[in-house]
Amino acid sequence: MDRHQKEEAVEVLKDIFANSASVVMTEYSGMNTTALNDLRARLREANATIKIVKNRLVKKALEGQSNESASDFFRGPVAIAYSEDIISAPKVAVAFAKTDENFNILGGVAGDDVLDVAD
Repeated sequence: MDRHQKEEAVEVLKDIFANSASVVMTEYSGMNTTALNDLRARLREANATIKIVKNRLVKKALEGQSNESASDFFRGPVAIAYSEDIISAPKVAVAFAKTDENFNILGGVAGDDVLDVAD
């Protein structure tokens, strides 16, 4: 990935965090392709999306934002599930985490609020 591509990726991530009603940070280590494709399909049905992200680029995108503290969740293999409504992405992610031991929810962002797993 060259510098221009990284800059574009940071802008896309800024847009996701600014315009999504909810963003769920997840750990997907150990998931196989079939399980990940199943999760993508479930999210798509609920009008949500999942994106595997580069942690450094997400941290760059969150710099100076009101939800900058969410950058603490970005260690190791992380994917974000996001949606325009506040319920879809978290609902599907939580349901899927109950069925797949390799998929774990780390936290989330709802508007300007950064939430941990307990929230």
